[in-house]
Amino acid sequence: MAGMPTRAGLAILEYSATAAEPHREGNVIIIPAAKRCPKCAKPLLGNWEFCPTCGLKVEPELGCCPSCGAAKAAIGSLEMFPLKPDFEQFLLLRKPPSGRYWNDGQAWFGGTDEAPFLVQMNPAVYRWAEQPDGFYGCLIPPIMLALTRKWGGNYRRQGDIFAFPLPFSWQHVKEVGDFTRANGMPFEEVNCEHVFGTRHILQGSWGRVMVAGKVAIVAEGTITAPDHSPMELKGPHVLDQTAHLFDPKMAD
Repeated sequence: MAGMPTRAGLAILEYSATAAEPHREGNVIIIPAAKRCPKCAKPLLGNWEFCPTCGLKVEPELGCCPSCGAAKAAIGSLEMFPLKPDFEQFLLLRKPPSGRYWNDGQAWFGGTDEAPFLVQMNPAVYRWAEQPDGFYGCLIPPIMLALTRKWGGNYRRQGDIFAFPLPFSWQHVKEVGDFTRANGMPFEEVNCEHVFGTRHILQGSWGRVMVAGKVAIVAEGTITAPDHSPMELKGPHVLDQTAHLFDPKMAD
């Protein structure tokens, strides 16, 4: 047995016997853990204080799988998988009684990006818990991959917002955009537009355009967000959001 990780990069990890769901408070990520002794499984007195049955002074503990490195809370219902060394980023899974993650399971992705974060994911990401490369790959919006294949170059990212620079002028985009004005979203100047309804705010121009056979948001300007450096978009960029988010508008 080894002690539970107490840090995830800049994030402080705390384990609570009273928390119902994982959540973040500033730099602290709070993870629920059952209030039971890891030795005898009997209820504890106080919060991680003392087991009256076997006399053990209790702190949260976990066991590590020697084959995959997964860490499972010994006194909780959650399983923590390291995605980067020293749990700098991790995947937290809560397996439902049915055992069917895709129906009733829960998943959270957390740790440190530019700052501490924790976001609930679609439970289907459980399949990549032991494959960090596959997990990070599944987060990339499909349109970003399609545009990279079509025109080369690469996308940029600010938290859960991705931006791909188009290889032609803004004027050309506006000419193509005649399709979209009929659908109620003309090109417009914006000073405080919440991108996809999230905390990310665009100051600049944007509109909805057909790009590579898909309707996409195209923008230019500056995107700002709490806990992230500003992202300057010089020229037209296609925007999209991280895939597999449980509630995209509530992404951290």
